[in-house]
Amino acid sequence: MPKSQSELVFENDVIRSLEDNGWTYRKDFSFTTEETLLDHWREILYQRNIDRLKDQPLTNDEFEQVKSQIFAIKSPLEAARFLATGQVMISRTLNGTKSDIILECFWPHDVAGGKNCYEVVNQITRKKNRATGRDHRFDVTLLISGIPVIHLELKREGVSLSNAYWQIRDYMANGDFGGFYSLVQVFGILNGDESRYFARPTDYRSFNPAFCFSWADIENKKIDESSQFIKHALRVPMGHKLMSRYIIADKPKGILKVLRSYQIYAVEKILARLNQAQFNGSEQDFLGGYIWHTTGFR
Repeated sequence: MPKSQSELVFENDVIRSLEDNGWTYRKDFSFTTEETLLDHWREILYQRNIDRLKDQPLTNDEFEQVKSQIFAIKSPLEAARFLATGQVMISRTLNGTKSDIILECFWPHDVAGGKNCYEVVNQITRKKNRATGRDHRFDVTLLISGIPVIHLELKREGVSLSNAYWQIRDYMANGDFGGFYSLVQVFGILNGDESRYFARPTDYRSFNPAFCFSWADIENKKIDESSQFIKHALRVPMGHKLMSRYIIADKPKGILKVLRSYQIYAVEKILARLNQAQFNGSEQDFLGGYIWHTTGFR
């Protein structure tokens, strides 16, 4: 179904807001396919590992090895572990000698600098599936170092956010978040007046609106308007930290959790205080001890 003009205008507004907050819009990769994004990632892998690859680009066979590791990911927890490690391995035969090469592909702690790059694309076509029998397009995807890690589903003003929420559920039920998109960690839903975010559920049966959160400022005042939500929750570096540092992989429960904004502010205050400390053992004016951080997070 074609987008209404107002929804197209809103999508462009969202992209401009993302550009204003540290993301680079890649028009050349928008309105394309997953394969185009994979080709883009292949080039980033080469450029970031040029020394390890000894100036030899990845062959088709080598990149198939990389893709097979990504496509084998079957759960958000597996994706989170992959991104935390940030490495893939290939086998390369050169001059008759076979060797394993570890390639770096994601730098979770290298926030807003270094090797990571921050890009946004829109209208990536997903191939038709059995449920719908037709192709469709995703709205907006945020890429870090070429990897899709945050997906935004948009609705025009006046359309309930629940429509976007359940649409993502339908996409998952139809298998649209497989392949390269299996690495998405966080979803955002926006309609101009309202904005929410949530960690990627384990599967379509695990969707629970109770874990779809608003963002709030440091004074706990809710931020709904889309451009302000982007400024506070998705800007570089916060968008990076949201999908890496503030994602919790709950292995016993088999689920991903994402912190709420007030929890993030509390953690950042603690980290800032620790960064100011001088642990040199020569002074007694800084007291150490335990931190008891209770937020009601389940």
